[in-house]
Amino acid sequence: MINRFIFIGLLSMLSLGSYSQSGMVASVGVSMAFSDNPAVNKPDEVMSGWHASLSGRLGSKNLFLRPGLELHKVKLQSKEMLDPFSNLPAAYFLKIPLQIGFKLINTEAFKLRLMGGGQFSYTAFIEENELGLDHNSINDASFGALVGAGVDFGPLVVDFNFEKGLTALYHNTDYKADYIFVSIGFFF
Repeated sequence: MINRFIFIGLLSMLSLGSYSQSGMVASVGVSMAFSDNPAVNKPDEVMSGWHASLSGRLGSKNLFLRPGLELHKVKLQSKEMLDPFSNLPAAYFLKIPLQIGFKLINTEAFKLRLMGGGQFSYTAFIEENELGLDHNSINDASFGALVGAGVDFGPLVVDFNFEKGLTALYHNTDYKADYIFVSIGFFF
């Protein structure tokens, strides 16, 4: 019975990948983080950064699965202005999103997509900083709920995602982090 279930599951995944609507997206963008930790995030300020990602879009005409791999560099302390390329100390996060999506509009020239799922984050590297933040104060792993929307103009892809932190980012606290990601890339 279990072997039959595995066989049907594998067959289903293979058939999803065989549609012409499936492919990969390479993108770059701006990352914005907001934390309830008053030591790093003042009210009305943002911890800015950038990201690069490679994600899949696997599915049929309108329904798709979006797995991915992303590298985010986010500043460790907030500022009033968005400045993703400043020289302020930052942390590098390896993020692995998994979303289910639906294309509300699906034409050759234009697509409007909605997506929802989750995201695992691994704290890969923390730059030296005056705040004393390191792997002893920032958790190695965190999880978040991920919702988003996107548009395709032919092969050009623009995505907007919001990640709501579900687990604490900082050790021995309940302080979490929420993120907003805006990306531009190409579907191939």
